[in-house]
Amino acid sequence: MKNIIPCLLIAGLLSACSKKKDAGPDNAPDEKMVSRLMYDADTLQVIYHADGSVKQFKQYGQNQGFTPDSTQVLYENGNIARFRIWAMGELRDDRSFQYNGERQLVKINYYNMVSPTELAVTDKDSIVYKQGKAAELHVINGTIRNEVYKLAWEKDNVSEVGHFLVIGGEEVLYRSTKLTYNDKAALHRSFPTYLLFLLSNTSRDFTALSANTPLKEETSEHPGPTPVEQVTYEYVYNDKGELEKIKTKTETLPGGQTDIVNTGIAYIPVQ
Repeated sequence: MKNIIPCLLIAGLLSACSKKKDAGPDNAPDEKMVSRLMYDADTLQVIYHADGSVKQFKQYGQNQGFTPDSTQVLYENGNIARFRIWAMGELRDDRSFQYNGERQLVKINYYNMVSPTELAVTDKDSIVYKQGKAAELHVINGTIRNEVYKLAWEKDNVSEVGHFLVIGGEEVLYRSTKLTYNDKAALHRSFPTYLLFLLSNTSRDFTALSANTPLKEETSEHPGPTPVEQVTYEYVYNDKGELEKIKTKTETLPGGQTDIVNTGIAYIPVQ
C-alpha cells in the first residue's frame, strides 16, 4: 500500500482493539478502536473482523489521480500468514510470512509478476534472533544479499539501528539511527503480533517492534558522527486519554529541508 507506513505506526500507538475479559455489562470500559487516520490529502480506513482482529486496510485520496488502495490480512494458526492486494483487476498475494517454532517471524517473502501470467517470490527478508529479540534483518533481492539492519535494544525498545550495505560480500556501515522513547505503552501490541512492523516493512520501521512510544530518531551517515536527519514526534490527547493528533517532523540536518505530517484520528466503539 502506498504511504501506509506512517499511518500504521500511528494506528499502533493509539489503538485498543480487544475487549477485557473481566468487563461485565455494568462496568464495561468505554473502549474504542481506530477507524480512520486522516491526512491532508488521504485517509486510511481500518476494517475489523467480528472478534476485533484486523481484516483489511483501505486508503483513499482526495488529490486528482490518486488510486484507491487496500490490503487484506490473512491468518493461519493464529499468525499473520499473508497480505493480499488488488492489482491489475484481481486479488493477489503481495507478501507471505514464515515463523519458527517459537512463533517468531523469520522470513518475509515478496511477490511480483515475473511474466504477464506468473506471480512469484522475487525478494526476501530474513530475520535473525539473539536472546529472544530480533537482532538482524537481511535483505535479499533475487539471490543477492544487498543490505543488513542490525538492532541494539534497551530493555524492550529498539535503541539503535545500524544500516549496512553488502559490497563484495563485506558488510559496510552506511547509516546508524539512535531512537528515544517516552514511558507510554505502544498500544500497537493490541494488534496481532508483528502486524504494524510487517505493514511498515518496506521502510524498515523498527519502532513498531518496541514497547514504548517513540519521541525522536537521529540518523548519522558513516563515518561522520554528526546527524544528517532528525525525526521528532508530538502527541495530542483528549480528556479521555485518547490520542487525537500526531505531528511528525522530519528535518534534514544541518539547516536543510523540514517536512511536517499532521495526522488526525477517528474511533469506533469496541462491539
